[in-house]
Amino acid sequence: MGMTGAERNDPTFLNFFIPSGATKSTALSNPANGAPRSIENPRMTLAAVVTPAAFDGTGVGFEVSLNGNEWFPVHNPDGTAYALTVGTGRWTIIPPAISFAWQYIRIVTTTQTADRGVTGVFMIV
Repeated sequence: MGMTGAERNDPTFLNFFIPSGATKSTALSNPANGAPRSIENPRMTLAAVVTPAAFDGTGVGFEVSLNGNEWFPVHNPDGTAYALTVGTGRWTIIPPAISFAWQYIRIVTTTQTADRGVTGVFMIV
């Protein structure tokens, strides 16, 4: 019997959708907290984001939620807002602690001038 993708630690790709004129993406259910959405391995967490060739801005932040209704901005231990520098057409690594304990996560960025899809790369940590 062969190993599954999760056993090999193959990445799973899910898309954050940011509508034109918006600063926040749709939420993705975080498989690290055992959510049964799209990813079957509950030990996976957001490991990177892939920005499209057309993307407005050079930074993203994140908001997290336990229930999908109340959202909290992610901050560094020193109290400053967590900001990830990104560029167009780029794969950017994210520290696992950003999303590991949360049920839902979404991207916060500058206003997008068109609909954008940012790929979330989930892996076992």
